[in-house]
Amino acid sequence: GLARQASAQELPPDQLVEQAAQDLFRLAQGQQRKGLEHVGQVAQESMEALLDRLEGRGTTGLKVGFSRLDAITQGFQPGNLIILAARPGIGKTALALNWLLRSADSAQRAYAAFFSLEMSREEVFTRILAAKASINMKAVQAGAFDDAVQAKLLQARDELLQLPIFINDQAAITVREITAMVDRHLSQANQRLDLLIVDYLQLMSSPPDSRGAKQSEAVRIGEISRGFKLLAKDRGIPVVVLSQLNREVEHRQGGRPQLSDLRDSGAIEQDADMVMFIHRKMRPVVEGEPEDRSAELVIAKHRNGPTAIVPLYFEAEFARYRELERTTDEV
Repeated sequence: GLARQASAQELPPDQLVEQAAQDLFRLAQGQQRKGLEHVGQVAQESMEALLDRLEGRGTTGLKVGFSRLDAITQGFQPGNLIILAARPGIGKTALALNWLLRSADSAQRAYAAFFSLEMSREEVFTRILAAKASINMKAVQAGAFDDAVQAKLLQARDELLQLPIFINDQAAITVREITAMVDRHLSQANQRLDLLIVDYLQLMSSPPDSRGAKQSEAVRIGEISRGFKLLAKDRGIPVVVLSQLNREVEHRQGGRPQLSDLRDSGAIEQDADMVMFIHRKMRPVVEGEPEDRSAELVIAKHRNGPTAIVPLYFEAEFARYRELERTTDEV
């Protein structure tokens, strides 16, 4: 089939190679299209998972180190597409990197990959380092640090080196390219992937031969979100994709973001198993008054569980969020 496609020149060579790699990966994993399965076969696996869950054992998803969020979600589930959306400057990258670091730096030792389309890998590393070391990186970058700060940074760096965190900062990347990279990673000995985060959706590229590239932005983004859902489902990992919100949300004073505020929302909302928003009131800073750092993580769509609001607190200087001690409101 590959030789035929190559001779017919249906696709560019790099896409042919990626497609062949994906087909080989599926073969190696025995993931060829399944036939019809009797309900008895399905029941056996499903009941085991269900009973484990009811008895508090086993196969809940990946914990991201925020206790209330983890309790609501039962951890991020394999195969799920999770959208984290906010306006620019609210701190969605900070929260996503907190999840990455905490899930990797915990007893479960998650293998976590971060695709950064906006920031360089140095910037990503600096952010993780700041969160890990509890050090104000802006002060460090301005040269305001002493031996004690340097010792803390070096210790945090040494601890980070032990963690199974993987970073890619290729701009203008397609879902197909990300899938090929994931497959290459999974095909190596002893490599696995428990969490994949992409920052962010609207910066993703489409292959020139795709339908979306020739049509509207909404169609293009829909194609990309479907691609991510298939990647999550086929490879059995939770995929977190960051997304921007429409400008309309800025005109609703004090209002929480809602599903219709997702940019090109129809397809994203449809494909996602969970949609979360970060909401901060962002009141103007008044001289002499402390800055309002409270935030909310609004779980607006949750296919397999409740919607809820988790109160957060933003520590901007450490690029870090933490949960506020308060009861959860149901939305």
